[in-house]
Amino acid sequence: MIISKRGKVITSLILIFFGVVYLYVFLLQPENSYFGYKKISFDVRYFLWVFIFGGLTLFYVPKTYDRPSSFFVLLQILLCVMPFVILPVIYGGDVWDWQSVLIYFVIFLPIVIVTSVSRVKVNKTLIFNLNLKLNSKSMFFIVSLFCLFVILLALSNAPSSAGFSFATSYVRRLEGRDCYPAGSFIAYSISIVMNGLAPLLAFWAGCYREKFKVLIPIIIWLSFYYLIGIKFPLFMIVLSYFFGEFCMRGESFRIINLLMVSLLALVFLSFIESVFSEYSYVADYLLRRPFTLPSFIISAFQHFISDAYNHNDWFLFSGYTGVGDVTFYVGEHFLGHAGMNANTNAFLVALASGGVIKYVVTCLIVSVYFKVIDEVYLKHKKKSMLFCGFIYSLLLMEQSATTIFLSSGIMFVFILSLITSENRGAYFDN
Repeated sequence: MIISKRGKVITSLILIFFGVVYLYVFLLQPENSYFGYKKISFDVRYFLWVFIFGGLTLFYVPKTYDRPSSFFVLLQILLCVMPFVILPVIYGGDVWDWQSVLIYFVIFLPIVIVTSVSRVKVNKTLIFNLNLKLNSKSMFFIVSLFCLFVILLALSNAPSSAGFSFATSYVRRLEGRDCYPAGSFIAYSISIVMNGLAPLLAFWAGCYREKFKVLIPIIIWLSFYYLIGIKFPLFMIVLSYFFGEFCMRGESFRIINLLMVSLLALVFLSFIESVFSEYSYVADYLLRRPFTLPSFIISAFQHFISDAYNHNDWFLFSGYTGVGDVTFYVGEHFLGHAGMNANTNAFLVALASGGVIKYVVTCLIVSVYFKVIDEVYLKHKKKSMLFCGFIYSLLLMEQSATTIFLSSGIMFVFILSLITSENRGAYFDN
């Protein structure tokens, strides 16, 4: 029997999340109960929840990956919606509370909206022509030079805790907030380089099929890991490199295969490790971060909305009315860690901070952005538009949809992608 691409992805997702639930119950929850992880109650209500909302979510798994928005849909399902479906209310509470259902639709509806908008036909004459095509090798050099400038600027005011120790990475991150204050030029520049330009360089390196060039974005990541202990950009850099290779072969879907196979391998290794040691470093360090931690924080936001609503600190249309940023408020008061920034999915943060109005605006902004890059890709077949959608989708898992454009450099990534030639010969022109 031949299984379709969509069937393989759905099967992989089911196996991955079955494994994650097993690992959570027998390894991750007992090891992290001090942090507040609660046990799952495997009753009829839980299985009904998983069956209804899991089935609804998997129904939207893309059949094809023929445009940038397809990658958003898959990543939103993989890294946000399904983790919450299989691990609901692990912060505490009842799975069928109105807040649980509300939160599900808050993170699920963007999939429906983006999918619907992407299929709306537009007049191709409305899509602008791309006449400016700069030499890609020159652009690679210029972007690398800017990244070097930012690294040197950051090193001139390095935190006293700077180093490569994994154990002190969180200390470096906290101290980095003092050395590079939010809103300052250096803070914006670091964020743009880490989240936007370094992955773009990795994508170009994959396109060039020159493996040594991926060392440049890796060195960039190492520099900022030394300074502020940031780890997530390495994941984006590695994925971006392989995505570039696949795109230039016309096989962009293979990045999904790579993700599925890698995650299945991690689940399997966690099983094997737990059999011999009753603990799994793979599960605790590599699977907990993308699957159980997002569910835990989403569940904490659910409690925040309920508590703040009851105390008139949160309103349906205006959101959070308290002092400070809502992500820091949740991190400090609900997760119990001073200075913790409880970043989570952009759509949930929009609802928590600005209510329904900000949530709707965020959905519109994201939908319009994907519609634009979808149409540019479909008209001009610019593979870098696939990357613009892919990297934006990853960042939406933890950052504000509007903040990403400027402070994470996606606007610059989009512009650079538009003006840089994708003529294969141009990669090797002098």
